[in-house]
Amino acid sequence: MVLVIIKFFLGFLLQKAALLGYDSHAAFVLDMRMAKTPQRVDTFLTELSTKLAPLQQEEMKLFLDYKKEEVSLLAFRLLMSYIL
Repeated sequence: MVLVIIKFFLGFLLQKAALLGYDSHAAFVLDMRMAKTPQRVDTFLTELSTKLAPLQQEEMKLFLDYKKEEVSLLAFRLLMSYIL
């Protein structure tokens, strides 16, 4: 029963978008908001990813350095527990 209602609702959304000249309900919602088109969203996300890549690499190096330090400390403690 619930599945039938969901399918009806989704069909209604698609029909509304088509009547308004959009390919999909997602395209309609994007147009009503800032993004306007799926292509602009894709372009924005691609540009954002490119701009943030150097920061991501910096953060990853920081995390890996911290992890190496943590593992070294753990190994030292483990070794000391066997010695003592």
